[in-house]
Amino acid sequence: MHVHHVAILAHDVARVAAFYAEVLGLEAVAPPRSGVAWFRVGGTLLMIEPSSAGVAMASDSLDQTRERIGARGHPGGETGLQVLALGIAPNARASWRERLRAKGVEVTNETPFTLYVRDPEGNRVGLSHWPDPAPE
Repeated sequence: MHVHHVAILAHDVARVAAFYAEVLGLEAVAPPRSGVAWFRVGGTLLMIEPSSAGVAMASDSLDQTRERIGARGHPGGETGLQVLALGIAPNARASWRERLRAKGVEVTNETPFTLYVRDPEGNRVGLSHWPDPAPE
C-alpha cells in the first residue's frame, strides 16, 4: 500500500496553489477539471480542491485566516490535518531556509529535523529530513 493522494480544501485555490508551486516548487499536474490544482510529490498527488464553505476567507490576511480557523490550524480547532510533511535532503535545509526567507515565508517552528511553515490558508507544512541529521 502507498499514499495515492492528499487533498487540501481551500477557500482560495489559486492562492494556495501558488504557494505550493512558487514557494515549494512542486510540479503541477494537469487536473481533470477546472477550479482545482494538482501537484506531483514523488509518487503521490497533492490536490488543492475548493472548499464547500465558499469564498468567505479568500480575501483574508493570514492572521485573519488563523483567527477564523483557530489556534491549532483547523476549523473547530481540534481535528483535521496536523501537518503535510514533505521530504528534503539534510544538506538542503539551509537552502530551504533561505528560499523561504526570500519568498517572504516565515518558519513558524523547527526541530532538529523539520522546518515548519504555513500555507496561505494556515495549513501546517513541514520540510523534513528525519531521521537523517543535517550536516554541521
